[in-house]
Amino acid sequence: MNSLTPRSFGSTPTTPAAIALGIALLGAGAPLQAQAAWTLQAPQHRPPARAYAASTFDATRGEVLVFGGWSDANGITMRNDTWAWDGLDWHERQSPSTPSARSSPGLAFDRNRGRAVLFGGTGPSTSYPGIPLGDTWEWDGVAWLARTPVHAPAPRLPGAMAYDETRGEVVLFGGGIAYGPHYNDTWVWNGTDWVQRVTANAPSPRFASAMVFDAARGHLVLYGGRSEGLSGPGTMSRFLDTWTHDGVDWTRRSPAHDAQDRDFHQMTYDRRRQRVVLFGSAYYLYDTREWNGVDWYGSNNCPVELVSPTFVYDEVRDACVLTGGIGLGGWSDQTWLYRKTVLFAAFTPFGQGCPGSLGVPVLDAANQPRLGSLFDVVCSNLPADRTTMLWLGFSRTGWNGAPLPLDLSQLGMPGCTLFVSGDLVANLLNWQGTAHWHLAIPNSQSLAGLQTYVQAAVVDRVNALGLVVTNAGAMRIGN
Repeated sequence: MNSLTPRSFGSTPTTPAAIALGIALLGAGAPLQAQAAWTLQAPQHRPPARAYAASTFDATRGEVLVFGGWSDANGITMRNDTWAWDGLDWHERQSPSTPSARSSPGLAFDRNRGRAVLFGGTGPSTSYPGIPLGDTWEWDGVAWLARTPVHAPAPRLPGAMAYDETRGEVVLFGGGIAYGPHYNDTWVWNGTDWVQRVTANAPSPRFASAMVFDAARGHLVLYGGRSEGLSGPGTMSRFLDTWTHDGVDWTRRSPAHDAQDRDFHQMTYDRRRQRVVLFGSAYYLYDTREWNGVDWYGSNNCPVELVSPTFVYDEVRDACVLTGGIGLGGWSDQTWLYRKTVLFAAFTPFGQGCPGSLGVPVLDAANQPRLGSLFDVVCSNLPADRTTMLWLGFSRTGWNGAPLPLDLSQLGMPGCTLFVSGDLVANLLNWQGTAHWHLAIPNSQSLAGLQTYVQAAVVDRVNALGLVVTNAGAMRIGN
């Protein structure tokens, strides 16, 4: 095979640091192996069944906060209770004063001031869409505090509300009333007052959209929403556009794929995986989509069909927490977690080395390849102090157009087999017949689940080429 000459087989060596960098670069471009999965929780206590509640993560106290919602199909039984999730159980938080019962308020956590900010929503009513509210409240971890700003957005069911970490402000966009006025204004809460921000561009007027802060890219991301004309449901439309806000203006994005037109969906930001995660819609979309800063792509569906649950990322437990919602079986009080699956590190030897002057050289690992660790591959039973090289490949089925495994007899190495593509090569120190390869694996979640392969060769004058090879090993980087 012309593609496998002795020169290409023993290509220019690289250092272990260069190999680690090569793994990081190649792994970053590969599809994320550690996708998230849904798991049902069994807490001792649960908030009463509800939908259209508000939720945020209290970064100061390290817990997920849920407020309000409604608990019957007529929208009359609305709630004003406050619950907190500590990763194991739900706890009801009592307060001397509290916002009135409501559904679909805006709620965002102000990290600078350590308070959750609540605005608006709809109050109890015998007819849809309920009574619009325009009050502002803050939760300090102990009690709800009514605020009396000089300026405020008009009463509304908020379109979207989130905290901009780069600029340190709570931002509210749009909102409105079904069959009534819809807005596309942008407001900022500074801890004392609401200030309207005039922008050159903005999404069209809408309510029931969703917005989160993308920490990796430093801007707010808004998706979808709904509009309804004064004449009623026949004029309803849903949006499928993606917008970002940089603190000055809105920019419409043009991804190759959208997340389908939807309203009353939920969005949160997975900090570990650096993804915006979107779930559900009021018209029975139960899928989960993710935004990586460039495009939307599909992910695992939730095992149950739920409309308008709460959905927020728990930074302490590294999981997106979903609770409540309306399912085919009625109003739900279940709690689900959506988080990256655990990927165990693994090293599995395979194949057989070829006999040398001291017998068959052996390749194995002293530990497991985990993120942020030093991985140790050991080559033993080598002729002492002879040149030893190791190569790492991303395939065990082909290299340079040749299929693997490949019989190396044609190169003057009878009984020897190439099992691994030679994408990255390193020289090893052979000390008294044993050589170690230490790989510093970057602590990058994009590498979790990455599968690579290693094999080694040592100079041994038992054949025409003067090389013998070890067995190979398959390594999967774990988290």
